[in-house]
Amino acid sequence: MSRFNAENPTQNPLTTVILTIYSFPKRKRTGNSLKQPILNRSEAEDLAIQVLVFLSGDEKRMHRYLDVTGLDPATIRDAASDGNFLASVLDYLMQDEALLLQFCEMQGYDPTTVPAGFALLGGSANATYT
Repeated sequence: MSRFNAENPTQNPLTTVILTIYSFPKRKRTGNSLKQPILNRSEAEDLAIQVLVFLSGDEKRMHRYLDVTGLDPATIRDAASDGNFLASVLDYLMQDEALLLQFCEMQGYDPTTVPAGFALLGGSANATYT
């Protein structure tokens, strides 16, 4: 039996962990318009959490994320306490344009929102994450 439930991502164990670590308000899409641009750090953190939920909603996406980052489901909780972790989540998404566009399409964000959130979280093109 798989650890992930692609049919209902909220039933995935990793998604449950992510959602219990972070609590964020859901912003709704209005009509065909894209969500408002990120204006503050809190919204940038919310965006990164949404990316984690997006990644955990698909087994293949999540396995690739875990492989690339060296994390495992048990260490995500520890990593989440690191101030750079959420910036690194957005950085990961920005490294894969197809994945970035898929996330933005599904969530209703303009693709430029992710780099803006990354910058608000203190990320830079030369950042290293430990």
